[in-house]
Amino acid sequence: MKKTGQVEMKLIDQLMDSLLWLWVMLSSFGLWFSLSRAEITGWGAREYFHIGFYVLIFLVTLLRKRISPYLKAMFFVVFQSSIAVIGVMSFGLLAPSIIFLPMIVVILALFFHHNLIILVSLGVLIFVALSGYAFQMGYWQLPADANTLFYSPEHWFLYVVCLTIFLLFVAIAIFQYRQYNHQLIGEITRQKIEIEHLANHDYLTGLPMIQLAINTFERFIGQSDGEPPGMAVLFLDLDKFKLVNDHYGHDAGDICLIHVANKISRELKHEGFVCRLGGDEFLIILPGFSEIAAIKAKAERLLAAVADPFMFRGRQLSIGASIGIALYPNHGEKFQDLKRAADRAMYRAKLSADDAICVALD
Repeated sequence: MKKTGQVEMKLIDQLMDSLLWLWVMLSSFGLWFSLSRAEITGWGAREYFHIGFYVLIFLVTLLRKRISPYLKAMFFVVFQSSIAVIGVMSFGLLAPSIIFLPMIVVILALFFHHNLIILVSLGVLIFVALSGYAFQMGYWQLPADANTLFYSPEHWFLYVVCLTIFLLFVAIAIFQYRQYNHQLIGEITRQKIEIEHLANHDYLTGLPMIQLAINTFERFIGQSDGEPPGMAVLFLDLDKFKLVNDHYGHDAGDICLIHVANKISRELKHEGFVCRLGGDEFLIILPGFSEIAAIKAKAERLLAAVADPFMFRGRQLSIGASIGIALYPNHGEKFQDLKRAADRAMYRAKLSADDAICVALD
């Protein structure tokens, strides 16, 4: 969840940066025409505020990499609300900056709970209603005749600039939201796969664990179309693995297990399935194998692969193994029955001085 939160914050930060550049570009045009409109409305505190705001937005954009997404968002909220309030108080519903009010709600929705968004939305509606009442009752007045403002190209250009900011803001926000959802779904899917992998695979060797072996066995049985499939289950146990741990330490034992797992996987390739049962025990499923001679030949190649030496801190070490073999359905039709039969055969192989491979007794 921490990673998904980081992805979300990264995209929000990208959205804030995009909006800063958009605001700088459009404010450059807006400032010029706002100052030009002062010939009609008169020069006052409103124009000084616009100049100061433009300088500030330019500085914030230059320093955007040093500012957190929260501060950028608060900057948008404070100054957009300031421009909107000053605009509405000066020009009423003729103020193009009234479009900034819904933008404030959208920005806040990126960071805060929906209850706050509802309160802000109600506050915006109340402010607009009170502004209309103030103009209707004569408490506030337009700085110039309404018809003059209607015929002013500067005034209409500011409307176009503000509308452009609003439309581009919505388009960018939707695009970033879709991009965020896409990345978030990808991140959640990746984490789900990773969790499932960790739950079903050995952390050290990366091999599947017993449950996947059971699923694989049942899948092979299900694909047999009623005919008993040729299948062998091999139980492989390392010889004198405890001596490696005792003499060289557990690090050597871990490297030994990884070495054995890699060797078995390479030898099997696509011919079979291997899982780690725990400790120094491995279980191998060989579908399509029914002849004892072929199974023993495969087991001998597995023993030879396991016996290949491996390096540990400049030393060349090697280890042996014993294998017990159980056949389906000769020695059982259920996975656990075959596993027990192969396990018993492996112990007979360990006790044997002549052969490291034994087949389960019928």
